[in-house]
Amino acid sequence: MKKTAFPTFGAVKESGGRGRVIENHEDVRVKYWVSVKRKENRIHIWLEDEDYVVVLADRRGFLLPWTAFLVTRNHTRRKLRKEYDAYWKTRAQKS
Repeated sequence: MKKTAFPTFGAVKESGGRGRVIENHEDVRVKYWVSVKRKENRIHIWLEDEDYVVVLADRRGFLLPWTAFLVTRNHTRRKLRKEYDAYWKTRAQKS
């Protein structure tokens, strides 16, 4: 049996809003980017209108829900926007 990131989205939904954010990752209101933390890719999914962030750790062959949090401070919003902008600027330059 192949390992998947989530056996069911229901399990993720039970743990809060993460399931909804993950299921709607292609929505234009959802911002996403990848960062490297401790030699591991972390996928950030940010529903900016609702100030909610989900972070997934990209493990070999599956995604691990790492953390999720509400954005309650302006400096955190600025930091997230900066990371998002830097990621997409770098990707555009590589194209």
